Amino acid sequence: MSTAAIPPNESARLAALRRYNLLDARPETALDELARLAAQLCATPIALITFLDENREWFKSRVGLEMTGVARANSFGAHAILQGQPLLVEDARRDDRFAASPLVTAAPRVRFYAGIPVASPDGYHLGTLCVMDTRRRRLTPAQIEGLGTLSRQAATNLELRRHFLELADRIEDHKRTEDRLRNSEAFYQTLVETLPQNILRKDVQGRFTFANRKFCQSLRKPLSEILGRTDHDFFPKELADKYHRDDGRVLTTLETFEAVEAHPTHSGEKSFVHVIKTPSTTRWAGW
Repeated sequence: MSTAAIPPNESARLAALRRYNLLDARPETALDELARLAAQLCATPIALITFLDENREWFKSRVGLEMTGVARANSFGAHAILQGQPLLVEDARRDDRFAASPLVTAAPRVRFYAGIPVASPDGYHLGTLCVMDTRRRRLTPAQIEGLGTLSRQAATNLELRRHFLELADRIEDHKRTEDRLRNSEAFYQTLVETLPQNILRKDVQGRFTFANRKFCQSLRKPLSEILGRTDHDFFPKELADKYHRDDGRVLTTLETFEAVEAHPTHSGEKSFVHVIKTPSTTRWAGW
């Protein structure tokens, strides 16, 4: 038996094969059905969809054969992927390439073989769609053409499968990112709510869009009565005007504002507070 030559693009071909994550994967109904159609089309007892890695030809879908693969050196598929047209072997026992193959000399004792490469969209021959028989055979032109159609359908199925797996991976990555964001947001929310400082956020019109528990307590207002309001709803006009000017400067310069200010308390006294206002996409400010 003559061992098939290694394709000149073997490294790239193997890389293309690995993109599909096929080897040793569980059976797939769509490919199994194509193998059954091939057996019916050619009236053969055996039909396979196979893929070749460095060392073996692996039988992904099987009709009429229990074995799951053969060594690449003993395989028909290794020869089939070398050519861009059907490989037809009418009598393997009289073909020097295959006469000593275990597939021929032992069960299932193959004599007839017809295989067509299954190619990726970028032209790499990943494996074969093939039919076998234990007696000498010939296929009609219509049967050969039909095998070609089934081979292309197998390739299309592989590409759809690859896109599906990539989409599933992206969805899983997105879920993991969402989980991390939720955990981060929950931690941040808990931190902000428990800080002894006033933490608040305003939109560009100066309306409150967030206030932590400490700020609500300092105003003696529930959050529902603070959101959507402005400083002028809670502070003396002179102080509210100052807050508005400070906010405007932060928005204009995009620089952090920091100062120590005297704020009136509800008892009429003054309280000196450290104020920090920062521009950001979320417009956080605190004091």
